[in-house]
Amino acid sequence: MLKHLVNHTRPIEQKSIVKRFNLTCDYEEIMPHIAYHCSGEKPNLEAVIEDCINGLFRSIFCFKEKKEAINPSEIIYIDAQEINSQKAFSIFQVLSEKFGFNAPLEQDRAVFTQHINKNASLINAFPVVLYAHPQGVSKKRDFTTLGEHYMVEGGVNIVINAQFDFDGNSAMDLTQELMLQKVYDMGLVVSVSPQEVEILRAQPKLKKAVQKFLSDYFKEFKKREDRITLNLKTPEDVLEHFKTHQKHYHAMRKIFNEELFHIKQVRPDIVKSWEYYQAFERILNHKKR
Repeated sequence: MLKHLVNHTRPIEQKSIVKRFNLTCDYEEIMPHIAYHCSGEKPNLEAVIEDCINGLFRSIFCFKEKKEAINPSEIIYIDAQEINSQKAFSIFQVLSEKFGFNAPLEQDRAVFTQHINKNASLINAFPVVLYAHPQGVSKKRDFTTLGEHYMVEGGVNIVINAQFDFDGNSAMDLTQELMLQKVYDMGLVVSVSPQEVEILRAQPKLKKAVQKFLSDYFKEFKKREDRITLNLKTPEDVLEHFKTHQKHYHAMRKIFNEELFHIKQVRPDIVKSWEYYQAFERILNHKKR
């Protein structure tokens, strides 16, 4: 949870041209931006831990408070390995029967194999729209077609969105048709409304320009995603910080002890399986030597 917090991006308002652009736009200016808690473009582990200690994230580390507020008759723990990408669909079918919520649908099976959280990635800026019009095929930085009241016929709105946010009832998935190269793959869908699909297919030159644009767009997108990946803090980074910051270690250990009191009593096997938490606990013994 702590590793997730430090790598979690904060909401940032994207410029309108990042959300809606055309074939004439420069890739640099239409790329989404990313920012982290208490920092700019890189995660800040020390600041996040300080805020955990000061109570800012007590809405996350608050099992005791949740338990008292809900007063459940029974608490059931599920090992995270049971809801990994291979098992999630089937385990949620079982849980739906036990707890009475709607079972997952077969057509949504693929969604359960994906990484749903978007907050350590640029895809939190999606959906975005590429407005493709014949006027933009051979031009540069011409924003005429992006005008709010632009009504000239022949244009197509191409939506890029995360697969789990894609509504197949209102749009057609053209990912394979428009993305000839698999430049970037993170569960994204490129779609067009049924009314506009034929407009695009009837214009081979426009369609080819869209394919080229999307290929270059995602090449630039992947470069930025790769930089984000390089900056992500790992569990090993978190452990190393605690080894050299004694005050932080003892303060967070107190929070973890409160958070995990119940599960340690009823499911110690799960706690024992947590490799990094066990390494965190061993730091104390190492300090005592």
